[in-house]
Amino acid sequence: RRLEQWLAGRLNASSEVRVSDVRRPQGSGFSAETMIFTATFRRRDAGDTNHARRLVLRRETPDPAVYPTQAQGLDIEIDIQYRIMDALRAHSGVPIAPLLGYEGDPAMLGAPFFVMDYVDGVVPIENPLYTQSGFFVDAQPAERRAMIADGLRVLAEGEPAQQPAEGRHRRRNQSGAVKPSAEDLRIQIGRARQSGERGQH
Repeated sequence: RRLEQWLAGRLNASSEVRVSDVRRPQGSGFSAETMIFTATFRRRDAGDTNHARRLVLRRETPDPAVYPTQAQGLDIEIDIQYRIMDALRAHSGVPIAPLLGYEGDPAMLGAPFFVMDYVDGVVPIENPLYTQSGFFVDAQPAERRAMIADGLRVLAEGEPAQQPAEGRHRRRNQSGAVKPSAEDLRIQIGRARQSGERGQH
């Protein structure tokens, strides 16, 4: 009921929102709880016609963080995921599923969460690992190369368009690649070690 009320203000609904067809995707990863569902409602901006929208909810889990904390105060993984996706949507060409909103109050659903549109397709999963079974393994070598190349192309084209000029050029070497400082390397090595040590326990 709380989720339906939360959705009503973000879907421009002129009626109550009904949530149905709730399911958990296979191999949805470890950084959040993921649920896929259908929201049915009347749209205020479409002549009060009935409308059904497939949505995805990602909610923070009580489990230890999957990735090392990147900065003080940024310890809610769902918050970080939402911020990154929103920044990429606003300042890059990386394709991002439309975001409906973020809720940081755990009183709403027991933990912070965000909701985004559902995009139909196949996704490389982690359980079982997509390199061991599934569509990626079943694909022909040329198809796998094409998928990897396309992913790298999207990432390469996704550099924020509004990044300040000094940020784009201050730390690049003659080949144009970003040149990390000794402090950057020290921090990243420390984080990798901490992550590896946690995985051994």
